[in-house]
Amino acid sequence: MKIIHLTVDHPHFQQFVAFVGAEPIRGQWWRDAESEHEVGTAYFLVLAEDLAGALQPAAWAGYRIERDDTGAPVLRCCNNYVRRSFRRHDPELYAEAYRARHEQGVLTCGLAAVTYLFPEPIPLHEADGWVQDTGPGASGISRVTGVEHHWRRLTRAAA
Repeated sequence: MKIIHLTVDHPHFQQFVAFVGAEPIRGQWWRDAESEHEVGTAYFLVLAEDLAGALQPAAWAGYRIERDDTGAPVLRCCNNYVRRSFRRHDPELYAEAYRARHEQGVLTCGLAAVTYLFPEPIPLHEADGWVQDTGPGASGISRVTGVEHHWRRLTRAAA
C-alpha cells in the first residue's frame, strides 16, 4: 500500500481526475457516495494491490478551501471513496485515506473544518475531535441516486 498527496501540481493529478471521471468509477462513486471530482479539490490517494498484484487507486479522501457564511476560509473535507473492488479486500482503506488527510491536511492547515458524512465513518471522525452539528440543515436524507442515504454535517474548530 502507498499513499500519495495529489494536488493540482502533482504529476499524476490529471491522470487521477481522468480516472475518476470515466466509467465505471464515475457512476459507482456517484451512486455509492453521491460524490464526484470537483474543481479545486486535492486528494490523499491510497494505492493498493489488486488481485494481480498491481498498484491501483483504491481509496481517496479529498479536501479544498472554501469560504463560510462570514467569508472566513474553512477546510472542506469531501469526495471520499473506497472503490467497490477493494472493499472486501481491505476494509481499512477508508481509514487509511482519512488518516492521511487528517494528519497531513486537517491538523496542519490550522483552519476550521466541515464535512458531510454518511453514518459509517462518523465515529472515526468523532474520535479525532470532529463534532456532529445539530443546527438547521445539519442532517438529512438524500435519495438523489435512487438509494436512501442518511447524512450529517460534522465540524471541527480551527487548530
